Amino acid sequence: MMKIEYTGAMDPRLCKAVLGETIPKLAEADPDVIYLDADLMNCIGTAKWAAAHPDRAINCGIAEANMVGVACGLASAGFKPIVHTFGPFASRRCYDQLFLSGGYAKNERRHPYAL
Repeated sequence: MMKIEYTGAMDPRLCKAVLGETIPKLAEADPDVIYLDADLMNCIGTAKWAAAHPDRAINCGIAEANMVGVACGLASAGFKPIVHTFGPFASRRCYDQLFLSGGYAKNERRHPYAL
């Protein structure tokens, strides 16, 4: 279970820096977490961690809809996928995969964590 703490203070770090630090921490804390990325690992700083953990990180390339389909398959097998891409690509290109591979296939109890 994730615990979110908010104090009201502004964090001076860039969002991508926080994300790059948080994803490896989540994966280290839970062996069921798998990180999927749309060729942006260098951008957010997870490339070194991913290279050291090839069984826990998957670079799906510039194929966001396919990445979400893979995440839905992993979720149906009991894993906890975290997907990462740019917001417009996740919101526009991935909806059909979420609907078909996630909802229509009745995987609603195991939604992937989309970031």
